[in-house]
Order: sequence, then structure tokens, then C-alpha cells
Amino acid sequence: MALLWIKKASGIYPLGVAAALFASPGASQATPLSFVDIDAHAISCLFSRNCKISSHDTAGDIPLPSSASGKAWLRSRTFRGARGSPAAGKRGYQYQVDLTHATSLADAPCVTELALDFGEIIPLKYGSAGFANHGYVVARGESPSVRLFAAETEGNIITFTFNEPVCAGINDGSGLASYFVGVTSVHSPKSIVASIRLPGQPLVKVKARVPDH
Repeated sequence: MALLWIKKASGIYPLGVAAALFASPGASQATPLSFVDIDAHAISCLFSRNCKISSHDTAGDIPLPSSASGKAWLRSRTFRGARGSPAAGKRGYQYQVDLTHATSLADAPCVTELALDFGEIIPLKYGSAGFANHGYVVARGESPSVRLFAAETEGNIITFTFNEPVCAGINDGSGLASYFVGVTSVHSPKSIVASIRLPGQPLVKVKARVPDH
């Protein structure tokens, strides 16, 4: 579920929690996921024999409250493992919450969590350690961004919790964005309409791409 916060001069306060948008009755207890920091080149080498991947990028507009202006996006990036690569036959999925071009001189909207109806996750050996992880964060070699604090699954839902709120800024370009977080599936992508809660609005629709599980 997606938790929206509001940033005030005196601190950051929760506005509310979106309902379990995709959860079904009797969903299993939440299970924590293991993640590792990695650079984009390592992911390219995992999904391609020549360390070059062709990705399909989409961006779902996050509607902003009347106190804010500019643009905010939920970015989805998908690619497939090439034949002969370590991740052959699998699909890579990456997500980023981006409020760098959202501005507000009053109460700035913030996002601390992202939830997706993803389905089964395929663990892979992403880093140099000798064991597999559920996912990864493209943090090495990238510009400073908001890190991932934790992730968990409950039923088919993945919930990503960021290390700090991803907030709009005072000026264009001064807002925050999360690092791309990535997970792997065996299923090809499909488009869905996700929902998050924004200040002063009912649940709003945000486009994303997830496995067709």
C-alpha cells in the first residue's frame, strides 16, 4: 500500500494510507525481501552477453494536489534476458518514484512507499556475494537519490519502503527521486492502473508495468 506524507516546516506527517489496492482475502503474512546495491552495468551484463540491454521505459503521471505544480512520475523500466546470458528467459523490472520536477511553496507532497501487484519474484545472484537476492537497487555510480529502506511481499503485492520521504522541492529540479529498484520475473510485462493517495484527493490512478502473472 502507498503511504503519502505531507512536508511542513515543523516536520513530515502522514496523510493516510491507500487501501490494500490489490490484496485479496486471506493473503499470506508479509515476508521481507533481500536487496543488494549494484550498478547499472552489472545488471546489463546479467541480462545480456555483451553487457548491453534494450529497455522499454514508461512513466505514469502522479497527479499533484493544488498546492503543488510541475510533474511527478512513477517510472517503469522493463527488459528481457538475452539468450546465453545468465538471466536468459527472465524479465527485468525496475521502478522509480520521481518528484524532481514537482514544486510547492506550501505543503509539499511526499511518497514513502510504493506497492505493486507483481506476483512471483525470481531471486538472482545480482552482486559479487555467492548467494541470490530477491532484488537490487541501482545505487552505485548514480547521482544522490532516496535509498530503499525495506521491501516485503504479501500475496502478489510488493511494498517498497523508502529510506526517507520522496518529496517535491521549492524550485524545479530541487525535488527528490528514488533510486531505481529492480526485481525479476519469468512473465512478460503488462500495463496496469495502480493507485496512490495524494493530499486532498481521493485515490488517483497511476500507470505502471508489471508481470502478466
